[in-house]
Amino acid sequence: MDENEAKALAAGPLGENMAKFPLLFAKTVFFGPRPSPERAADINSGTVTLADFGEGPLAITCQHVISCYRERRKVEDDMIFQIGHVSLDPLEQLTGKDEHLDIATIRLTDVQVQEITSTHKIGSCVFRPKVWPSPDPEEGEFIAFGGFPGKLRTVE
Repeated sequence: MDENEAKALAAGPLGENMAKFPLLFAKTVFFGPRPSPERAADINSGTVTLADFGEGPLAITCQHVISCYRERRKVEDDMIFQIGHVSLDPLEQLTGKDEHLDIATIRLTDVQVQEITSTHKIGSCVFRPKVWPSPDPEEGEFIAFGGFPGKLRTVE
């Protein structure tokens, strides 16, 4: 297949479906003080990817999300952290973090996964690769990324 054929496929229904595919494994996360009529909402948000590499389900996010939650929790009361509609304490379930790579992994229970994935198409699946680590992509292969860019979540 030449480059023009590949671009035509990517611009058509195949490309549209491939671009939506990563969103099957992505879920929004938000955290901040529990909403109250006494104060304005002050919520941070981010994205997790739901994955299982053979040792149980994980929510994978950026380390800066966990760091921000940790810092806010030190000074604010009644903090919540939710993945979709599921509340949890990410610090209690944190299994790994790397500030240089800006990545953090949160171990999820089967019950949490069932609740997180039970509604809507976005975030309805846990990615379970057949082989891990994945082989490097070949030049010309289609790659798609998904998430919820912060700029698009900002209300101005």
